[in-house]
Amino acid sequence: MTETKLRPLEDRVVILPYESDKKAGRIYLPDVAQQPACRGIVVAVGPGRVVGINSDGQLVTTPMGVKTGDTVVIAWSGQVKTRSGQVLNAWNGQVVKDGDTEFIVLRMSEIICVVEGVAELSSIP
Repeated sequence: MTETKLRPLEDRVVILPYESDKKAGRIYLPDVAQQPACRGIVVAVGPGRVVGINSDGQLVTTPMGVKTGDTVVIAWSGQVKTRSGQVLNAWNGQVVKDGDTEFIVLRMSEIICVVEGVAELSSIP
C-alpha cells in the first residue's frame, strides 16, 4: 500500500482514490445508480474531533469509524468546469499531492460507507 507523509488532523482521513467499477464485491450497481462514486483505500486517519478536556487535562476525541487499510466510498459533489473548459468530477474534500501521488483529504462525515470483505488490492500503487 502507498505510504504518505500526510498526517490528518482531528476527524480528517487521507484516502488514495481509485477507479470504481460497477461491482463492489457481490453488489451490482444498476445504471441508474451510476453517479460517479469514488472508492479508495484509507492511508491515514486523524485522532478524531476534539470534544473536550477530561479531568486529567487530556483531550477527549470522538472515535473514528475507519482505520488504515479500509476500502471506503466517498460522496460525489457534482462536476466542475475548469478555465480551459474541461469538465471534471468533483469529490468532497481536498485533493492533495504527495510526490507524484494524489490523495483526497476529507472529514470522516464525508465517507459514505466502508466496503467490507474486499480483497487486498495489490494493483494500487
